[in-house]
Amino acid sequence: MGLGGPESLLQSQSLQPPRRPATPLGRGKLERRLQAHCRPFLEDASAVQSKPWRRIDGFIKELFVFVAYPETPSDNNVAQRSLRPLVTCRKISGGGTLSEQGTITKVTLASLLGAWRARQLNQLVPCLRLLVYPQL
Repeated sequence: MGLGGPESLLQSQSLQPPRRPATPLGRGKLERRLQAHCRPFLEDASAVQSKPWRRIDGFIKELFVFVAYPETPSDNNVAQRSLRPLVTCRKISGGGTLSEQGTITKVTLASLLGAWRARQLNQLVPCLRLLVYPQL
């Protein structure tokens, strides 16, 4: 077969996440500027902008991740596009599977395969790892 067995194939590819830079690049400055804009509306509950500004204030650390880590997209379109095939399949087939366990299995496998694809891993390697070492 030429693969050298599942053990050598499993060892040939790391499943560790990529390293991130230790210090954010300009993120704190942007957060402070946005909070300065939010502050007047946070204190005035009758302001139309109060509710969205409170939401922004609550998620301020997540808003500028793409500034600190330029390889991170500023939107979540990739996540939405990755779910589209599952949603389309569910709508076409009237629910997807015939049992709750089947649905859980399908969603779990789709999630795993999608994560491995996003990390540009050979999907065969982690699948083999699950088959060889099912307790992991």
